[in-house]
Amino acid sequence: MIKSISELTLKQREFLFNIHCSIPKKWDPHFVINPKQLEFAKNIFLESPTNYKISFKNSDQSNSEIIAFVVFSIEATEGHILSSWCSSSHRNNGLIKGLKKDLHKYAQDHQLVRIKTRCHTSNAVIIQLNQKLGYKII
Repeated sequence: MIKSISELTLKQREFLFNIHCSIPKKWDPHFVINPKQLEFAKNIFLESPTNYKISFKNSDQSNSEIIAFVVFSIEATEGHILSSWCSSSHRNNGLIKGLKKDLHKYAQDHQLVRIKTRCHTSNAVIIQLNQKLGYKII
């Protein structure tokens, strides 16, 4: 399911904001979010969420609990994946792959010519997934 982030509840947007800001700590335990990154994350999830889209999966037990997501923006004819995450209890079930495929369908339906993404160089799992989905390393 793809929605504008503004369509989510404030509680869901706050959850996404907190996850988004904590993701780099997994790759660098000394990471401290800088003020510019914090403002960017606030803009995405709390202040101007109409400019951003999300492909997400809810828990089967709770329609409001997000267990995996891919956040992206659209600029002209390009999509930009800004963040992706999956709950540790739901990993290795193909959720992120499915959400990215949903995003690819959305991009095709909206005549986007390219989707860009980035990840930490030590994130071998997502690098491999992105390559399987046709992303090129540049």
